[in-house]
Amino acid sequence: MTPEQTIAVAGDDIESLVLKLHPSVRFLASDYPAVSIWQAHKSEPRLAMREIKQIGEHALIARSHNHVTIRVLTHGAFIALKALSVKQALGKAMQMASQADKSFNPQDFFQILFQLQIIAGVQQAGI
Repeated sequence: MTPEQTIAVAGDDIESLVLKLHPSVRFLASDYPAVSIWQAHKSEPRLAMREIKQIGEHALIARSHNHVTIRVLTHGAFIALKALSVKQALGKAMQMASQADKSFNPQDFFQILFQLQIIAGVQQAGI
């Protein structure tokens, strides 16, 4: 869905929206830089392993048609998307993300959400 379509469904109460994510969406939480290591071995020229930060990563994996997207997420974005994936309302997901990650930026999150094109449907909570 486009941002315009999502806003049209929301009306004045965007916080009560429940977003249905694309069925291919999966999440990865690793204590290691799993996505960065995979990308380093996949790309040409290869990144030096010493350039990879040795920290855990959160990632989203989604498939649209014949294209697979693997995106490293901030901890807050990961928490928000996981909440949305279990049908939490958007307002609750944003609250959970903000509590888990003090640097969580909702504007950046929405930009990523629409850029990835992983919203498959929208409804008001309780409907």
